[in-house]
Amino acid sequence: MGASLVSLFHFNPATLKLLISNLQLTDIFDILFTAFLIYIVLWFLKRTRSLPAILGVFILLLIYSVSYWLNLSLTYKILQTLIGAFIVILVVIFQDEIKRFFYLIGSVGFKKQMAPLSPQTIDELVETLFMMAERHTGALIVIPGRESIKPYITGGFHADAEFSNPLILSLFDPHSPGHDGAVILENNKVEKFAVYLPLSKENTQLKNYGTRHRAALGLAERTDALVLVVSEEKGIVSLAHDGNLKTIKDKEELINILRQFLHNLFREKTSPSIVAFLRSFKANIIFIILALIISATIWAIISYPNLGIIQKNFIAPIEFTNIKSDMAVEEVKPLEVIATFSGRSQDFKLLDPGQLKVTIDLTEMNKIGKYAVSLNKNNLKYPSSLSLVSLEPAKIQFKISPQANSSLNVGTTTTK
Repeated sequence: MGASLVSLFHFNPATLKLLISNLQLTDIFDILFTAFLIYIVLWFLKRTRSLPAILGVFILLLIYSVSYWLNLSLTYKILQTLIGAFIVILVVIFQDEIKRFFYLIGSVGFKKQMAPLSPQTIDELVETLFMMAERHTGALIVIPGRESIKPYITGGFHADAEFSNPLILSLFDPHSPGHDGAVILENNKVEKFAVYLPLSKENTQLKNYGTRHRAALGLAERTDALVLVVSEEKGIVSLAHDGNLKTIKDKEELINILRQFLHNLFREKTSPSIVAFLRSFKANIIFIILALIISATIWAIISYPNLGIIQKNFIAPIEFTNIKSDMAVEEVKPLEVIATFSGRSQDFKLLDPGQLKVTIDLTEMNKIGKYAVSLNKNNLKYPSSLSLVSLEPAKIQFKISPQANSSLNVGTTTTK
C-alpha cells in the first residue's frame, strides 16, 4: 500500500499523458462505477454525520503514507502494527452506521404500506402537544418516515389504538408506567407506546436539553422519522428531523412543518432509499466531484506500476480450416509461428497461450499444388487490448495433395 501511494509523488505531465493514452473504455467504466460506490458511502456518511470521523481516518492514512515516503521507520512500523487493530476499532465505532448502511441497501425496491395522517389528526396532535407543554408534561412522539425504525427501537407495547387527545394524555401521565418512553404514531393510530429510542451522542445541540431530546435526536440521526418532544422542565415543544433539533414557536409553525413532511413523504412512488439517493445528486455536486477524483486516483495508483508497455513472445501452432474432404495438407513449413504481442502486463492476463493458433482458411485454395501464404493479424484471435507486433516467420509454405496419396504432417489440422 505504502509503495503504491508513494508512487503518486513521482507523477509528472509525462506520466499523466501515458496514463491517458492507455485509458480504455473498460477503465472509464471502472472509474465511474467505483466513483458511484464512493459517492454512496460519502452520501450515507453525511446523513449519519460521520464525515468528521472519516476525515480523521484519511488523515491517519496520510500520515502512514508520508511516514513511508520520508522513511520514518519508527512511525511507519508502529502504524503498520496497529493497522489490523485499527480496522476492528473502526468497525466498533461505526457499527450503527454499518448496520444502517446495509439495511438501506437491503430495503431498496421495497415500499412501506402507509397512510398519511389526516388533517383532523394533525390538528388534534398539535393541540395536545401544546396543551402538555403548558402543563409541563413531558412527551415523545415518533412519526415514522419512509425508512423503517424497527432496527433502532426497543421495548414498548403494541396498542393499535385510534389517536386521540385523552389517549396521549393518559400514556404520558407521570403516574403511567410507560410515560418515559416514546409513542409511535402511524396510520392515524398509536401503534406502540413506552418505546425506547437510541440516544444521540451529539453535544452541541443538546447541551441545554435532557434525555427525551437526546432520544429524539438519536432516532432522527439514524432514520428519516420526525420526532416531536415536549420538555417537562421548560414547557416547550421541539422537533427532531434529519439530524437537527428545532424549537417550535407556535401551533401554526408545527402544523406547516407536519403538512410539508407528510407531503414529501407521500408524493414519491419509489422506494425510500432510491428517493433520498436520487435527490442527493443535485444537492451534493461537491461529493460527486470528490468521488470522481478519489476513484481516478485509486485507478492511477493501481495502474501506475503497470503503465510500461511490454512485449511477450508466444508459440502458435498452424491450423488449417475448410479443406476439401478429398484433399490433404502436407509439407508444412514451419509447423509453428512465433507471435510477438505488446501491451500492459494486466492485458496479457486475458490471453490464453494454449488457445493461441495461427488459422489458415483453405476455402479458396481448392487446387492441388504448392502454396505460400503471408500471415497477418487476421490469422490469429487475441484480446483487443493487445497489439500484434510481428509473426515470425511471416509466410507459411505448404502443399495440397489428393487425400488417397498422402498423409497429414504433424502440426497440421484439417476441417471438413
